[in-house]
Amino acid sequence: MILRFALTCFLLQVLGVESVNVGWKEYMKENIEEFHDIPPVWEKDSKVPSWLTGTYVRNGPARLTFESDRRHLNSWLDGFAKLHSFKFVGDKVLFSGKMLESPNYVASVERGELAPQTTLNKFANPEDEWTFFEKMQISYKVVSSTAFDNNNPAIWRLGAKS
Repeated sequence: MILRFALTCFLLQVLGVESVNVGWKEYMKENIEEFHDIPPVWEKDSKVPSWLTGTYVRNGPARLTFESDRRHLNSWLDGFAKLHSFKFVGDKVLFSGKMLESPNYVASVERGELAPQTTLNKFANPEDEWTFFEKMQISYKVVSSTAFDNNNPAIWRLGAKS
Protein backbone atom coordinates (compact mmCIF):
# COMPACT_ATOMS: atom_id res chain seq x y z
CA MET A 1 0.00 0.00 0.00
CA ILE A 2 2.72 2.48 1.01
CA LEU A 3 4.86 1.43 -1.94
CA ARG A 4 1.94 2.02 -4.33
CA PHE A 5 1.34 5.50 -2.83
CA ALA A 6 5.04 6.42 -3.10
CA LEU A 7 5.19 5.20 -6.70
CA THR A 8 2.07 7.20 -7.59
CA CYS A 9 3.52 10.38 -6.05
CA PHE A 10 6.79 9.84 -7.90
CA LEU A 11 5.03 9.35 -11.25
CA LEU A 12 2.90 12.46 -10.73
CA GLN A 13 6.04 14.51 -10.10
CA VAL A 14 7.86 13.06 -13.11
CA LEU A 15 4.86 13.69 -15.37
CA GLY A 16 4.67 17.28 -14.16
CA VAL A 17 1.14 17.05 -12.79
CA GLU A 18 0.35 20.10 -10.69
CA SER A 19 -2.41 20.68 -8.21
CA VAL A 20 -4.35 23.88 -7.68
CA ASN A 21 -4.59 22.94 -4.00
CA VAL A 22 -2.49 25.41 -1.99
CA GLY A 23 -2.20 22.90 0.86
CA TRP A 24 0.50 23.43 3.48
CA LYS A 25 1.58 26.83 2.15
CA GLU A 26 -1.79 28.29 3.15
CA TYR A 27 -2.07 26.19 6.31
CA MET A 28 1.21 27.56 7.66
CA LYS A 29 0.29 31.25 7.43
CA GLU A 30 -0.75 33.39 10.35
CA ASN A 31 -4.52 33.78 10.52
CA ILE A 32 -5.98 35.34 13.65
CA GLU A 33 -9.36 36.15 12.08
CA GLU A 34 -12.22 34.85 14.20
CA PHE A 35 -15.55 33.77 12.73
CA HIS A 36 -18.61 31.95 14.00
CA ASP A 37 -21.19 29.62 12.43
CA ILE A 38 -20.41 30.25 8.77
CA PRO A 39 -21.92 27.71 6.35
CA PRO A 40 -19.11 26.39 4.12
CA VAL A 41 -19.41 26.52 0.33
CA TRP A 42 -18.82 23.11 -1.26
CA GLU A 43 -16.91 22.63 -4.52
CA LYS A 44 -19.25 19.84 -5.60
CA ASP A 45 -22.99 19.51 -5.18
CA SER A 46 -22.71 16.86 -2.45
CA LYS A 47 -24.89 16.47 0.59
CA VAL A 48 -23.73 15.85 4.13
CA PRO A 49 -25.24 12.59 5.42
CA SER A 50 -28.25 13.34 7.64
CA TRP A 51 -27.07 10.81 10.23
CA LEU A 52 -23.90 12.85 10.84
CA THR A 53 -24.48 14.93 13.98
CA GLY A 54 -22.25 16.53 16.57
CA THR A 55 -19.31 18.91 16.66
CA TYR A 56 -15.77 18.25 15.49
CA VAL A 57 -13.21 20.54 17.15
CA ARG A 58 -9.51 20.73 16.32
CA ASN A 59 -6.66 23.10 16.99
CA GLY A 60 -3.82 24.23 14.82
CA PRO A 61 -1.21 26.96 14.41
CA ALA A 62 -2.36 30.55 13.91
CA ARG A 63 -0.06 33.27 15.29
CA LEU A 64 3.67 33.93 15.54
CA THR A 65 3.88 37.74 15.68
CA PHE A 66 2.29 40.69 17.41
CA GLU A 67 2.28 44.41 16.57
CA SER A 68 5.86 44.96 17.79
CA ASP A 69 8.86 44.45 15.52
CA ARG A 70 10.55 42.56 18.36
CA ARG A 71 10.35 38.96 19.47
CA HIS A 72 8.69 37.19 16.60
CA LEU A 73 8.40 33.46 17.11
CA ASN A 74 10.09 31.52 14.35
CA SER A 75 8.61 28.06 14.91
CA TRP A 76 5.01 26.87 14.71
CA LEU A 77 5.83 24.69 17.72
CA ASP A 78 6.07 27.92 19.74
CA GLY A 79 3.15 29.64 17.98
CA PHE A 80 -0.28 30.30 19.42
CA ALA A 81 -3.18 27.98 18.66
CA LYS A 82 -6.54 28.55 17.06
CA LEU A 83 -9.58 26.32 17.53
CA HIS A 84 -11.73 25.36 14.54
CA SER A 85 -15.06 23.59 14.76
CA PHE A 86 -17.53 22.00 12.39
CA LYS A 87 -21.07 21.62 13.70
CA PHE A 88 -23.16 18.97 11.94
CA VAL A 89 -26.95 19.23 12.33
CA GLY A 90 -29.07 17.37 9.78
CA ASP A 91 -27.87 18.47 6.35
CA LYS A 92 -26.42 21.74 7.73
CA VAL A 93 -22.74 22.35 8.52
CA LEU A 94 -21.46 25.42 10.36
CA PHE A 95 -17.77 26.37 10.55
CA SER A 96 -16.17 28.49 13.31
CA GLY A 97 -12.66 29.61 14.21
CA LYS A 98 -11.39 31.32 17.38
CA MET A 99 -7.98 31.94 18.91
CA LEU A 100 -7.24 29.91 22.04
CA GLU A 101 -7.05 32.70 24.61
CA SER A 102 -4.48 31.27 26.99
CA PRO A 103 -3.04 33.59 29.69
CA ASN A 104 0.25 33.98 27.76
CA TYR A 105 -1.65 34.79 24.56
CA VAL A 106 -3.85 37.40 26.28
CA ALA A 107 -0.79 38.98 27.96
CA SER A 108 1.00 39.15 24.59
CA VAL A 109 -2.01 40.77 22.89
CA GLU A 110 -2.27 43.36 25.70
CA ARG A 111 1.47 44.19 25.47
CA GLY A 112 1.54 44.23 21.67
CA GLU A 113 4.56 41.91 21.76
CA LEU A 114 5.39 38.46 23.03
CA ALA A 115 5.10 38.26 26.82
CA PRO A 116 7.85 36.34 28.68
CA GLN A 117 7.25 32.61 28.22
CA THR A 118 9.09 29.41 27.47
CA THR A 119 10.01 28.90 23.81
CA LEU A 120 11.71 26.03 21.99
CA ASN A 121 13.70 28.23 19.62
CA LYS A 122 15.76 31.36 20.07
CA PHE A 123 14.63 34.56 18.41
CA ALA A 124 16.05 35.43 14.98
CA ASN A 125 17.57 38.63 16.40
CA PRO A 126 19.91 38.02 19.41
CA GLU A 127 18.95 41.45 20.81
CA ASP A 128 15.38 40.16 21.28
CA GLU A 129 16.38 37.40 23.72
CA TRP A 130 14.82 37.52 27.18
CA THR A 131 16.49 39.73 29.81
CA PHE A 132 17.61 38.30 33.15
CA PHE A 133 14.46 39.68 34.83
CA GLU A 134 12.22 38.16 32.14
CA LYS A 135 13.98 34.80 32.54
CA MET A 136 13.14 34.98 36.24
CA GLN A 137 9.47 35.61 35.34
CA ILE A 138 9.56 32.58 33.04
CA SER A 139 11.15 30.47 35.80
CA TYR A 140 8.33 31.47 38.15
CA LYS A 141 5.78 30.44 35.52
CA VAL A 142 7.50 27.06 35.19
CA VAL A 143 7.42 26.50 38.96
CA SER A 144 3.75 27.59 39.19
CA SER A 145 2.80 25.39 36.18
CA THR A 146 1.59 28.29 34.03
CA ALA A 147 4.47 28.32 31.54
CA PHE A 148 2.95 25.83 29.11
CA ASP A 149 -0.59 27.05 28.52
CA ASN A 150 -0.83 26.81 24.73
CA ASN A 151 -2.58 23.46 24.30
CA ASN A 152 -1.39 20.61 22.13
CA PRO A 153 -3.86 18.70 19.94
CA ALA A 154 -5.87 15.93 21.58
CA ILE A 155 -9.07 14.04 20.81
CA TRP A 156 -11.82 13.81 23.42
CA ARG A 157 -15.32 12.40 23.34
CA LEU A 158 -17.73 14.99 24.68
CA GLY A 159 -21.29 14.11 25.61
CA ALA A 160 -23.00 10.80 26.09
CA LYS A 161 -22.20 7.75 23.97
CA SER A 162 -25.11 6.82 21.75
